[in-house]
Amino acid sequence: MLVQESLATIGIKCTINKIPGANWRTELNKKTLPLYTNVFSGWLDYPEYFFIWCYHGKNSIFNTMSYQSKTMDGFIDGAVTAAANGDSAGYEKDVKGMVDTAYADMPRIPLYQPYVNVAMQKNVTGYQYWFHRRLDYRTLNKG
Repeated sequence: MLVQESLATIGIKCTINKIPGANWRTELNKKTLPLYTNVFSGWLDYPEYFFIWCYHGKNSIFNTMSYQSKTMDGFIDGAVTAAANGDSAGYEKDVKGMVDTAYADMPRIPLYQPYVNVAMQKNVTGYQYWFHRRLDYRTLNKG
């Protein structure tokens, strides 16, 4: 209801259809939803990893807008190759190209980057920050 009301204030009228959890991936994979919100992050959340899954013309399930761009694909493939070959200048050029192309074409609207707050008892040690915002339990110890 709040989403509907907020969108209405900027002139977007919508109906919210509730999709049962068991059907969510099936509906998402059809790529017919006119609007939905999503937070995507991966275990290896390097720029090219994110862009392969969310923007590449291979059209993965997470390319929810079915975005197709030979320019974008060239930057993504270039970044993957540059990373594999240790070409930091080429990698930086391709990553900037991916970001610039995404903002120019705007197939999805980036709204925010969620924070992850971690709290633990004093007898828990071994926490390590990971850039991909996922807690890695392997290093935690209780003592």
